[in-house]
Formats: sequence, C-alpha cells, structure tokens
Amino acid sequence: MRLTTRDAGGATYEQSMPIFVQQDEKTALQPSLPIAFDYRHDSVTGSFGDAGVRTAAEEAVKDWFRFFDMEPFDTVAAGAQPNHLPGDDWQHTVDVTNASACTGMYVHFRGIQTTASTRRRRTARSTPAGAPGRRRAPSGPS
Repeated sequence: MRLTTRDAGGATYEQSMPIFVQQDEKTALQPSLPIAFDYRHDSVTGSFGDAGVRTAAEEAVKDWFRFFDMEPFDTVAAGAQPNHLPGDDWQHTVDVTNASACTGMYVHFRGIQTTASTRRRRTARSTPAGAPGRRRAPSGPS
C-alpha cells in the first residue's frame, strides 16, 4: 500500500508499506508499532470511563493496525505533536498535544455529544397536527 501524508508545514511524504493477510485465526496478529491511547480530553460525555467501552475502542484501533507491517517511528517528544479534537456538538475545536513521548500511533479518544445534543424534544407547538408524535383528541361517541 502507498500512503501520502502532509505535515503541519505543508510538506508531503510518501511511503509504502506491506499489508499482512492472515490465513488462519489461530495466531492473532498484533500491531507492529506501539499505539498509545489518551483519554485526558474525554470531558464531555465521560464515555471512555467505562472499561468495556475503552477495551472495545482500543481493539477497534488495534484491528486496523494489525494488518500493516510498520516499523516504529522516530521518537516524538511529549507535547510536540499537535492535534485538533472536535468540541462538544462539533461546535469548536480543542487543541491538544501528546502527553508522553511516542514512537508509534498516538490516539486521542473523546466523547463529543451528550444525549441532549442529539435528541430534540418534540412538543405540541413544534409538531404539526397529524404528524407522528402529536396526540389527537379521542373521537367517537361522548
């Protein structure tokens, strides 16, 4: 696979990497480069405070990298890798950096939407007559 990346200064880099194809699932592949997970910015929903959610999220990331044969990168010092995470409800960005030195992938996890932000209340005033969610007066003999 060929991959082209662009750094913050606009310079582009091209690299190629072999992809593993696993024929049997008896021996699980592991990512060939280190992956660091950072939950410091999960301050909106706290979703990743649940150990089961963390495990599922980390396994999903590892699944992706299990099939790339990559060497670890040069060490990136703590605080030297800027990134931008979405703010609550996608309204702004949160500027972050890596909390520790890393030689592989550094993954920030952040829950960004509360249930109130993805669900609007339907009221009689906002729901047209006859639309789902609007109650009609009972009909029939009184």
